[in-house]
Amino acid sequence: MKKNVLSGKRKKKNERELELKQKFEQSMKEAVDKSQGLNLYVKKLDDTVTDESLREYFAPFGTITSCKVMRDPNGTSKANVYVS
Repeated sequence: MKKNVLSGKRKKKNERELELKQKFEQSMKEAVDKSQGLNLYVKKLDDTVTDESLREYFAPFGTITSCKVMRDPNGTSKANVYVS
């Protein structure tokens, strides 16, 4: 029976932690880059929700390029919105 053996330089705990932290930060950056330009569709909104209140609500999650409550010709909310 043949076994593969891997060998390498022994790393200190802080070196391993730093390496793992860098890999994690890189994967988070890639995830953020991948999600740029995506739209979020929100439905079943209360009639009192405004464009401004939605911007305030979603602002902590990142940059908002567009946020508009859908309204019918009479100005009544259609209870949905796209946030990008």
